[in-house]
Amino acid sequence: MNWLLCLALLFLPQGRGATSSTGIVTGQLRSPDKGATAQVVVSAMFADDGAGKVLRSVRTDNDGRFVLDGLRPGRYYIFAGPEEFPFYYPGVTTGKDARIVYVTAGATTPGIDITIRRVGVRIAGRVLDDRVTVLGSDIWLVAPDGIAAHTNLRDNRFEFLNVLPGPYTIEGSKGLGLNPIPLQVAHEDITNLQLVVPSARFFSVSGRIVNTVPARPLDPSQQVTLLPVSTSRVPVETAVRSDGTFTFKDLMPGVYTVSAGPAIVLSSDPIEVVDRDVSGLELRVVPQIEANVHVVLENGLSLPLPISVYKFTPTGKSGPEGLALENQPTAVAFGDNYFFFRASPALAVKSARSGSTDLLRQPLNVKPSTNQVAIEVVVQTNPPGSRALFRIAGQEPGFAGLKVRVVDTLLPAEYASLAAREQSLNAKGEFEFLVEAGVYRLEFPDVPGVAAEVIVLGKDISGIELRLPAKR
Repeated sequence: MNWLLCLALLFLPQGRGATSSTGIVTGQLRSPDKGATAQVVVSAMFADDGAGKVLRSVRTDNDGRFVLDGLRPGRYYIFAGPEEFPFYYPGVTTGKDARIVYVTAGATTPGIDITIRRVGVRIAGRVLDDRVTVLGSDIWLVAPDGIAAHTNLRDNRFEFLNVLPGPYTIEGSKGLGLNPIPLQVAHEDITNLQLVVPSARFFSVSGRIVNTVPARPLDPSQQVTLLPVSTSRVPVETAVRSDGTFTFKDLMPGVYTVSAGPAIVLSSDPIEVVDRDVSGLELRVVPQIEANVHVVLENGLSLPLPISVYKFTPTGKSGPEGLALENQPTAVAFGDNYFFFRASPALAVKSARSGSTDLLRQPLNVKPSTNQVAIEVVVQTNPPGSRALFRIAGQEPGFAGLKVRVVDTLLPAEYASLAAREQSLNAKGEFEFLVEAGVYRLEFPDVPGVAAEVIVLGKDISGIELRLPAKR
């Protein structure tokens, strides 16, 4: 055959069906473990050229059937699935075990059915341990050949993707105290693994949120948080069901406080989990109270002013209400909590009263049965030499060099962290901050869970001690 004829044959159109010089292979993919068979790539590869050259690739239809047409006569390997883990006819995973398929010119080779399985399953679970030291710990999935996949714990959970079938061992960082756990991976996801420290004990805590304020339904995304008193433990959260009930599972023994937001408070003391489950916790929604605020201006001041009305709850949560002050009463919703005022250093709140209560010297305790409170604020410019800053000081003996931070809780959350100030305890474990009147949170960044609310109402505050846990 001369070169012109060869060139002409090379460019002949190859439609579906056999021609006098090509053949067809047909078949179907089958998966006993319900792996995907539709729209899977099936390929024909020369078996004799030693180069592994793929001559034709097609996708299966919705029933897993395929037609490989336009194949030159010869010996082929037919395979399907991902390149990393192909299945060769009749359903093996290595080329040496594959069967040769013969293609004859002008003929169809039917019945080339390939059995495939799921490839790349998901392995997931969690470590039942709420110690701070667990955060970010390593989890390893080790194969028999020693090759390991690695991930870090996030919220005590781990996940490995695209894990091939075979025997493995799950191992953790040394600090976790986990014994190696054997795991046989087949062709199904494993998503409910629970890794338990051998000496750990676990209990549950359950309760409900009682809502006596019909006008204020629970948020569908409402969460309840348990805050461990121990600084070596991390908080845990759970969702509230539509009927107001909630359940914490797999809790380690300890003492916990309960938080569910600034308008929901626990009707009992902090809970203690010792040797049994705890049930019957009851949290209540705080009623909303209307406050009429009247601002009186002196010294020729004009509105609006950089003054806000703030609240803080008995649970220590606080935040600005962001009142736009006008020269008329302003209505705003507050909780069953307290009120107090502050102004910028250039201004002074001369007086702030609700009835006989002087709000510059003491908080206003609003009873749940109160429907409305009236507050009058008198604002003037700060006289020269007046004091706008106050001292917050304390001591933590034995913790020299530890960082302490003061956070203005009356600022919006997005600004509070940016405005926070930080210093290190001196050689005697002492600290001191100068602040304006307000509500502040003292915390230690390197000791999670240890914090205190400090209310500054026009005088210095000293002698603060948070009683950090003893060093080990």
